[in-house]
Amino acid sequence: MNPEALAKLIAQVEAWNKKEKEATDLGKELATKITDIGDFSTLYASIACSSFLDAVAQREPDKECIELLLKWTFENFWALEVERHLPLFDEYWEWLDINNARKDNTLTWGDIDCSAWIETSTVPDRKVIVLETRCAARDDNIHIFIKDSDIIMDHFHVRTCWPRTQRVKGLPKHKNWTYATKASLTLYRDMNFSLNYGDSRDIGYCLSYERMLNRRGTVDNGHAFMIDIYWALWALRGIGSGIQDPLYLPKAKK
Repeated sequence: MNPEALAKLIAQVEAWNKKEKEATDLGKELATKITDIGDFSTLYASIACSSFLDAVAQREPDKECIELLLKWTFENFWALEVERHLPLFDEYWEWLDINNARKDNTLTWGDIDCSAWIETSTVPDRKVIVLETRCAARDDNIHIFIKDSDIIMDHFHVRTCWPRTQRVKGLPKHKNWTYATKASLTLYRDMNFSLNYGDSRDIGYCLSYERMLNRRGTVDNGHAFMIDIYWALWALRGIGSGIQDPLYLPKAKK
């Protein structure tokens, strides 16, 4: 890159950072004003949000702008939730790794309702936790949590998988996503827990999060229902309960 182009890029980044800081400061100011209300209630929050959207609608009468605002609000909310859970993920992964928790040697808690273990990957710095919850009486009760980190980027993915891969009938069978409508844990293993995309084309998609350096992360929740994301993160927190009050601990390495 020539010096002129580099200087232009740096100026654009600095301008974006300035706008981002201004928006962040404004958001914190609005949040402070709302949370300082003594009698804060769901009704008050609802009215405050409606008033905010009304103000934006008057500034930006384009309906699509409002829809984008709502989408970005949801995605920012779930990004904050993911960032709250990342330290827990690291803590649980380290505990499961130290205690040799694998598919045939799981941490189990409840009335044999929940099991957790880690899966190995040849990708450097990739951490994978698999969590199976049987108390929901559902078939889609296996969650995979995948974290990739390097000096620049953090990626965190949550997916639901099934006991067996289901594919589109009449189409060839491949060890990739092309014809899979529901992915199994085996399929993820075959792919080394590498995701070919993060735009929610498969039914097991829950969320994908990414963060560059120390900037605020972003989440693309795609078509995932809010309850699916909530349920997955709630299940992840449950590993802490398993560590504190286990039914069966993983057997130590011989």
